[in-house]
Amino acid sequence: MTDIVPIRRALISLSDKSGLDELAAGLAKAGVELVSTGGTLKANNLVEVERIMDISSRLVVNQAALKLKQAPMRELIDVFRRATETAAA
Repeated sequence: MTDIVPIRRALISLSDKSGLDELAAGLAKAGVELVSTGGTLKANNLVEVERIMDISSRLVVNQAALKLKQAPMRELIDVFRRATETAAA
């Protein structure tokens, strides 16, 4: 049987915020530290209490996929570009 490891910290990043209050309340009641990427804070008019670390992401694209599946790959790249531009604003 596998040992159960308690969850101590949870990163929350949701596109659909419905039910977030209940989820956050349940996790907090269980003693889980909640961490947000920023969008959740802004959407709920909350403030950062402690900065744990800055993070970044990288999109790695297979060159063959970029050539063979150009339209869907460009669409995905554009989604990432818009997301990073929105986050930077």
